[in-house]
Amino acid sequence: MKRLKTLEKKHPNVFLWKSSINNHLWWSAQTCQGNGKILVEKFLSVLHHISNEHEWETSGEIKRCEHESISEKESNEKLWINPLSESFFALKKILTAKDFIKDLEQAKHFVHTGRLESYHNVRLKYMPKRIHLKYNGMYLRSILAILDHNYNTGKNIIGDKMVFSKSLRKYTIKNTYERSKMDWRKQIMNKIEELSKENILEPMNISENVSVPQNIVLLPKPDLVEMREKKYSRFSNK
Repeated sequence: MKRLKTLEKKHPNVFLWKSSINNHLWWSAQTCQGNGKILVEKFLSVLHHISNEHEWETSGEIKRCEHESISEKESNEKLWINPLSESFFALKKILTAKDFIKDLEQAKHFVHTGRLESYHNVRLKYMPKRIHLKYNGMYLRSILAILDHNYNTGKNIIGDKMVFSKSLRKYTIKNTYERSKMDWRKQIMNKIEELSKENILEPMNISENVSVPQNIVLLPKPDLVEMREKKYSRFSNK
């Protein structure tokens, strides 16, 4: 959450909870069962947790954290936030802001861009930004990127590794996955060979006449000279 960045200098003790709050946000969205109100309620429970309050009453109903019991040793090692401190109220103001709560409810379906970002990483292998490609080349390479990505979805996790996160400015653990399978390439080549032997290959015609949308401006373009006169008329001598 970028909003928490404002706490780094004045309230560093609260800012240390940034990763935990981010993880709690993901968990709340994942377990809210598509209900925006439940999502908000679950997420805001973090204000109780960070102040070492794991059971509380809301509207006559007893609520509690869903994590396992915290041992005395773990509790002593945690940097709990005093609920009466200025730092706590600074965090509470950020997390309970009306605009944020309104946006938060929209995350109830737990839809994120992870898979799309994964596809774009694969796409860059076939279409590096440093290479200029014509339309035909981009079209065909896009197809290859899609085939590669779709064939390798759902890869198994085989371990983890330590990487440095620029955004978090610290080392984190990242999952490592099994290597991508390239059987789909062999399948394509075998199919091409099969069709060539049967002499039924046909050339693929891709039109490069890409339709350019019309100007979305509804007003007619004014005269340039007239526009210049209007621009400088404000500075004319009186």
